[in-house]
Amino acid sequence: MSVEIRGIDDVRRLLRDVMPKEARILTRQTTKDVAAAIAQEARENMAGHVDSGALRSGTRAVQERDKDGVGQAAVRVRRAFYWRFLEYGDGPDGIEHAFFLRAKEKVMADIDAIATRAFVQRLVARISKVAGR
Repeated sequence: MSVEIRGIDDVRRLLRDVMPKEARILTRQTTKDVAAAIAQEARENMAGHVDSGALRSGTRAVQERDKDGVGQAAVRVRRAFYWRFLEYGDGPDGIEHAFFLRAKEKVMADIDAIATRAFVQRLVARISKVAGR
């Protein structure tokens, strides 16, 4: 079987009509990739301000349950309860570092390129996986 795709409308039609399960999987994966970009940017923002590695290594993007058929992802921090104090300025230094807010704003400013890159990368991987079956 061979399929020719020429534009975004063809991709939408193909995913909606031919592969709805694959469309759901791609949406979830792309959403997680965007959250992972925010988490990576937040870790880079923490580099000069955080002494412990628990906050940097505990910052992860996680997939959450779908709500109304839309993929959900979030940036979570494990093993470092004090991230809120640093983020909002309630810590001992009294300075609002806003690691996650700055990371979110930077990624959202370039969301089209990041999401498109993640989607194309995941689409190629899914097509090659399905074709290999």
